[in-house]
Amino acid sequence: MFTDFQASCRALSSIDTDTDADDNRFDLGSTTDPIVIPDPTEDHRFTQATTKGTMDATTADDGDNNNNNNSCSEDAAAANFAEKVKDRFDVVCFDLDQCAVARHSRGRLPRSDLDAFASCASADFVRAIPALLARGVGLAVCTHSDLAQHRSGDGVERPRRGDRAVVLGDELVHEVLLRVAPEHAHEFFVVAWRPKSRGARGLADPGKTRHVRACAAFYGVPPDRCVLFDDDPANCVLTGCGGGGRFSAYRVDPGVGFRFSDLRSADEPNDCFFERSDGTVDRLVRWDTKWNHEYRGTPQFHLPEPNPDLVRFYGNGFDPPKDRPILLPLCGKTVDLRWLRDQGHRCVVGVEGVEKAIEELKEESLGELRCIESKGGGGVGPGSLWTTANEDTEWFPPMPAVDAGGDAEDSRVVSIVCGDFFGLSPETFGAQTAMFASVFDRGAIVAVPPQSRQQYACVVDALLEPGGRILVVGVDPGPDRKGPPFAVTPCVARELFGPFGYSLRLLDETDSDLGRGAKSYVFLLSKPLGTSGC
Repeated sequence: MFTDFQASCRALSSIDTDTDADDNRFDLGSTTDPIVIPDPTEDHRFTQATTKGTMDATTADDGDNNNNNNSCSEDAAAANFAEKVKDRFDVVCFDLDQCAVARHSRGRLPRSDLDAFASCASADFVRAIPALLARGVGLAVCTHSDLAQHRSGDGVERPRRGDRAVVLGDELVHEVLLRVAPEHAHEFFVVAWRPKSRGARGLADPGKTRHVRACAAFYGVPPDRCVLFDDDPANCVLTGCGGGGRFSAYRVDPGVGFRFSDLRSADEPNDCFFERSDGTVDRLVRWDTKWNHEYRGTPQFHLPEPNPDLVRFYGNGFDPPKDRPILLPLCGKTVDLRWLRDQGHRCVVGVEGVEKAIEELKEESLGELRCIESKGGGGVGPGSLWTTANEDTEWFPPMPAVDAGGDAEDSRVVSIVCGDFFGLSPETFGAQTAMFASVFDRGAIVAVPPQSRQQYACVVDALLEPGGRILVVGVDPGPDRKGPPFAVTPCVARELFGPFGYSLRLLDETDSDLGRGAKSYVFLLSKPLGTSGC
């Protein structure tokens, strides 16, 4: 019951390491329970005096890392970070493992290793604490470590007492804070909750959304005034709190823990692409997480019917040749693939990075799709290849090759390459040169972060043959949205494709329902003959 949440908050100030392992005091309840704001007249955060554990103050005094917690002074970097936070947020939530501490407790940290674990605390995390508090910013730790793991029944022994005792949950957080920030440990609000260990089923709040909602409730602010720092990409993507808004989240390098530089500017996308530890970029993790955990079959951008702009301008400004392949980048589970095939197109090709979206397309509107072995070319990565072609038909038929029976329905093929669109090239399709005569872009370029648009444009150009055309549904989401969707107006398109000789024809401009001042555009880009492109 979430009514137990208030009582559990009060209990946080008196942790007893000898409490029975069945302790359920920090039960966030079912996901249908409302978040109850604790009584603001009572302090529900940790109180240092009543907590068991000792702290050797000398272990926290590291001049090289500026971790002198016994000083009220703050360095310029910490002050600059805190000022940036204050301008945008009221509450800062830190993950514990591989964020506040640049090490993972693995859900079974021996009590004897507490000092060694705490010594790995991020220097910037420790430096940020007094600077943030001085500016009235609320502090929280949100972790999936949970006292309930002592009795989780997963086969891993986690004794709470004795020589092999392990430390978990809010007890672990508290012990760490006492070691790295003894003067301010009591200032933190802590949510230590692991749904699986609590037996929660059918969660409506995946990732850390339940945690941040609890923090927002405690501090009496809306979720969008909270920011989370976390090393898990999924926790940085799943930031929607239902009807309660959306918080901001920034990914931390798990190898070094939290750094001031992890807070990026307000206009910089914070959850579109993720850098791997080797410096490469994963462009699919955000969308894979959303399709598998957040959308639940109903992404807001999905249309159950053919796109009205495609239907309206097809044959009326946009005339893709039916005997030449047409491409739909970042296609999701759009029914436009089937609609174009039904118009007589011999080869319709989509590219989608998330297999879940393709599976839902097969289930809902294109049952003939089957998964075949990936061609593996063009750097699209592992992924897979899906097609409606039968075993005797090429998934990407050679073009042109329309014979007397070429317009028969069974000769029309819809194929979907599952992989990173940015890794595509003509070689992916068994060709040496561009082979698509047409492209329909609805929801693709607007989903690409602005800093990567030129790369996207170059990939499209490399696949589009001279004289080819691109029908684009663009948008200006207005001043109240950061994106995605990102603003792609005719002016932006000219900047991207104009240098390569493309011409642009505006077909339509209307007000959009995305928000105040939002606009929707439909325009046609035409590639000149003989161009070399990017």
